[in-house]
Amino acid sequence: MSAPFVHTAQSQPVGGADPQTADLQAHLARCEQLVHENESLADEVLRMYEQINLIFDVTAQVAVLTDPYQLKRLLCERLRVSLNAQGVWLVGRYRAEDEFVHREPDDCAKCDLPASLEAEAESLAATVREESRVLVKTLVTNCSQQPEERTYLMAGPLREHEGNTPLVMCAIRCHKEFHSGEMLLFDSVLAYGGHVLRNLNLVERLKRTSFETVRALVSAIDKKDQYTCGHSERVGILARMTGQEMGLPPEILQELEWAGLLHDIGKIGIPEAILTKPGPLTEDEYAIIKRHPQMSYEVLRPIGALAGVMRTVIEHHENFDGTGYPHGLRGQEISLAGRIMHVVDVFDALTSDRAYRRPYDADKALGILKQDAGTKLDPAVVESFTRVLDLIKRLRPSEFTELFPETRKEGTS
Repeated sequence: MSAPFVHTAQSQPVGGADPQTADLQAHLARCEQLVHENESLADEVLRMYEQINLIFDVTAQVAVLTDPYQLKRLLCERLRVSLNAQGVWLVGRYRAEDEFVHREPDDCAKCDLPASLEAEAESLAATVREESRVLVKTLVTNCSQQPEERTYLMAGPLREHEGNTPLVMCAIRCHKEFHSGEMLLFDSVLAYGGHVLRNLNLVERLKRTSFETVRALVSAIDKKDQYTCGHSERVGILARMTGQEMGLPPEILQELEWAGLLHDIGKIGIPEAILTKPGPLTEDEYAIIKRHPQMSYEVLRPIGALAGVMRTVIEHHENFDGTGYPHGLRGQEISLAGRIMHVVDVFDALTSDRAYRRPYDADKALGILKQDAGTKLDPAVVESFTRVLDLIKRLRPSEFTELFPETRKEGTS
């Protein structure tokens, strides 16, 4: 007789949990883990993409840049956007034009940036120079217990010259710490930017060799007239900075500096008795003086590489209202470089000692420029030049004093 059919219940796991439910829960936990891993992987891929995209973007723009200043400004601007930072700027600037790279950080919607920001940036920059790597810190004045209320500062080295103390680039961001991917991005861009800067500076040194040769020639010419010694070099520096303020491209800025050095080279053919005459010039003597822009042009004409410089040189005494010389050009007929050169040349002449008068101080000379704006001088150039002078005086007072010594007393006409 067969055994009766007996229904036996399946054994229950400890705790009474259904094994199917347990398997499902384990599966869901594994799915959540995979989702988290995938999200992390996606974030990492995105950061790598952003890094590659930024470097590619910078590379494409660098291809047309020949000026270290423009490259540093590009790095600041692109990193600020990519990092969604309140500001990106250079610490350890050592040239007047580097001040133009500085970007004052913007207050975010939730907080005001601390007044101690610059001091804390300098402190972090000193550590970066010593350790030569990217570092992040939380600002002391914003060291809240809540991460979302803190302000973070990141800094890394930008090596513009081999062996020299590097510049340091800083980025500041409120309420969101810089993560490892952003630090890697920052470091990669600075390393690439430093490599390009060093190449540009190598080319710049070669140019400087030619430039110094020209300066030696100009210095010899300046010695003909003790009253204008250093005039050409000052005009070149100020013309370049004014062009930079007006947003001119690097090649024009270079031409402006060269034109400043060479604009009076034609005076080599002017008798010293006329150049250094202590009293008013006669009509004939003034006619001889008025030849020097054309004579400068003729001296430079055989040098094909100075074609752009030659036009600026011959135009540097053309007045905005058409009353200048040698061709009586008016307004836009005069190149912008020529109009810049005229403003800067007049200013330096007014603030320089002359055989027939003592120099004016900078404020008096600037007042004369403003009076002549719209007649002899281009008003837009006068406005830009005024801003340049203000920047030099405010940001580089020692250089301002060097260019325009306070010992100069206001002269009489």
